[in-house]
Amino acid sequence: VADVTVPTQFNVRVSTSDGDVDIEAVRGDVSARTSDGDITIEEVFGGRVFLETSYGDITVASLIADDVLIASSYGDSDVRLMLGCSEASTSDGDIMVRLAGNNNHVALRTGDGDITIYAPTNLQADVTLEAEDVEVARGFALQGSMGHRVIRGTLNGGGARLSARTGD
Repeated sequence: VADVTVPTQFNVRVSTSDGDVDIEAVRGDVSARTSDGDITIEEVFGGRVFLETSYGDITVASLIADDVLIASSYGDSDVRLMLGCSEASTSDGDIMVRLAGNNNHVALRTGDGDITIYAPTNLQADVTLEAEDVEVARGFALQGSMGHRVIRGTLNGGGARLSARTGD
């Protein structure tokens, strides 16, 4: 176990082959990789954020960045507050994202798992949702085609692209 304290305004690059990575209160670019472990982010404001684990979960409490990539081969991703251009993917696991507002672009993919997106009802987006069962909660102004497996359309007149696809 190694604890490292850095100034709040700092670019962080962390890599481990076997262990967890926890990052709190950073303003800067962040790159965190682990082969076998979880990644936990408490509060990051950055330009670019890259989070990757092969076997582990990724949990983010607050993330505001221009460009975000979250990847896990076997694990879940839980992102509670996210703004920016973002991609999250996992081969085998669930993805849950809470969008804070109108993002630039969001793409979510899982080969075997569920995707859940929480967003404000006034979100403006061009939406493509593909899964075994797709549904949109009441209160969203969706215009477009709504099928059992695919939903394509716009929310509140459209905006940035929001896509989610699961193999399940």
